[in-house]
Amino acid sequence: MAIRCTLVNCTCECFQPGKINLRTCDQCKHGWVAHETLKSWLQL
Repeated sequence: MAIRCTLVNCTCECFQPGKINLRTCDQCKHGWVAHETLKSWLQL
């Protein structure tokens, strides 16, 4: 399941861990929390 970024105006569709910082998306540079939030809401 792809976890897209939930931040406003971000078009990133799937979290890709960074090569240096695994908690930052390599595509949009936002943190994993911004991506994980949507997944958490879907499980409610």
